[in-house]
Amino acid sequence: MSQFATAGDFDALRRALADNYEQPEGPARNARAEQLLVEAEKLNIPLAVIEALGHQLKVYNYSSEKDKMFVPFARLLRLWDEHPEDFDEYEIHTLHWVFKWMSAGMLGQPHVPLASIEKWLGEMEHRYRLAGHSERAVRGAEFSVAAHVGDLPRAEQAYAAWLAADRDEMADCHACELHDQGWWLARLGDDERALELWRPVLEGEFACAHEPHAVLASSLLPLLRLGRPDEARAHHLRGFRLVRAMESMRGSYADHVEFCALSGNEARALELLAERPAYFTDSGEPRSKLDFLAVVTLLMDRLVMLGLGERAVPGPAGREWTARELAAHARVEALGLAARFDERNGTSYVGDRIRARMDRAPLVDRLPLGVRSTVRTGPVAAEAAVPKETAAEPELPALLATARRLADELRPSAVDAWAAVARAAEGVELDARDRADLADHEAVAAGPEGAEVFDRAADLYAAVGDPGEALAARARGAFVRALTGRGDTALPAVDELRAGALALFGREGTGARQTASVLVGRARVLVHLAQEDEELARAAEEAVAELEAFAAPHADADPRLAARAAEAHALRAELAARVGDGEAAAGASEASAAVQERSEGVRASTKRTSAPWASRS
Repeated sequence: MSQFATAGDFDALRRALADNYEQPEGPARNARAEQLLVEAEKLNIPLAVIEALGHQLKVYNYSSEKDKMFVPFARLLRLWDEHPEDFDEYEIHTLHWVFKWMSAGMLGQPHVPLASIEKWLGEMEHRYRLAGHSERAVRGAEFSVAAHVGDLPRAEQAYAAWLAADRDEMADCHACELHDQGWWLARLGDDERALELWRPVLEGEFACAHEPHAVLASSLLPLLRLGRPDEARAHHLRGFRLVRAMESMRGSYADHVEFCALSGNEARALELLAERPAYFTDSGEPRSKLDFLAVVTLLMDRLVMLGLGERAVPGPAGREWTARELAAHARVEALGLAARFDERNGTSYVGDRIRARMDRAPLVDRLPLGVRSTVRTGPVAAEAAVPKETAAEPELPALLATARRLADELRPSAVDAWAAVARAAEGVELDARDRADLADHEAVAAGPEGAEVFDRAADLYAAVGDPGEALAARARGAFVRALTGRGDTALPAVDELRAGALALFGREGTGARQTASVLVGRARVLVHLAQEDEELARAAEEAVAELEAFAAPHADADPRLAARAAEAHALRAELAARVGDGEAAAGASEASAAVQERSEGVRASTKRTSAPWASRS
């Protein structure tokens, strides 16, 4: 039943939308927006759906999940083209306003062809002209495209046309425009003029939800280059407090890390990294991820040069990192992402800029910030679900028993329990089955580097006569390969593994758990690859249905199989959300939750995470 089921439904929905917009940026706010859209669709009021779609689009734009905003916008545009009479004056304004977000959003996604972006610019110009708007916002969007691909003559021409066009209600706010204009001057090497342009924002004359946050971040290196370290320090201390609470501002956050790395404050930079572990892996906005990875590389290279290459540092979740290891990892990741942008753009401009950023030299030897920091000598501590012994670990057999029990119950603390096993097992000869289980869980902790470790676990399982668990481990490894850009090998692998597992199960050579593990691995691979290949969407739907049909009969009796059935519904919700079917997505999500509630003892959440390889369940 809808939560808005009285005569004041629409007003209640509007209050809920307004309340949600005031919540902190991030996945929780986005999830609530998705729920509210489902509720709006039940009201049978076109404007309610329009307002809920607009709200969903806004919260996606101001979050780490910017890639999700294209679906609600496409629905809004279709509604506008088919039934413009359903839009009120405010929603008409909002629809045209977010055209700008779409062009910027497409630019930040390397899989969107440049030709599609140029076509979109033409569509934006056409619709703005029909609505009677100035071309100022259109020329600003064109400038952004040209500047991104490195077409400097076109960028200069568009920049001049942008400034010459009349400001109207579609123009960005003064603060945002001044930031972007100053950013361009700083990019061209004119730091003095950039800072002069930014002065009204820095002095509080103009402000908005994300300014002066971005201007303060962009001003840090220009101030150091101009020999104004006291102002740079003040801008860092003031600006970091502002961006700290803004999940969507990963690029500005990276500017503060970079400032610390180039001003002799490497310890402070490490503390900033430790506060944002999700920034290493969040993939909703690849362009800001690229900037972040470049700065991480710069910082880690600095630590290596200072003789601190073996120091533990905060990095992507799932394993411990030294500065040397993270320097190499982040550089490879950054250059790979930059190459995707350059391939899309047909230039080397993004890659050239990123290489230059990673290789920047310090601008000052040491700039005291007035905050206390120390270079960490150990990994950033995560909240431990299994307390670590301060004197000595418990006996290895007890640790193994605890780890297996927690894993069997699908408790998150199993990760820490297996880490305790690994520490206690150093230098100890384990039997083959223990080595297989330990390798399997080490592969989970290895994150994107875990595929080969899963293969090693599979070999060990096969050696001890457990072919079903071997197939399941290989399926987990295939999913990691799909997540790390090796879908061409992952897809045929999971098809072969599925056939083998079903045949083995049919002759009672393995159990339902192992077979379901293979089926969920295949479903995960197909759902992931279907993001960039529409032809795989049908195969993904069939794989999800097969998983559900296999696991559902066992869901009430076996927590692991309940988790598989619940994940089948969660995967179906993800597929529905991608095509804009909010009602189906909500229904599948509710079904997933219901399966878990019915199954006593199920502890693990089936919510998809930014590091989905971290789940062995």
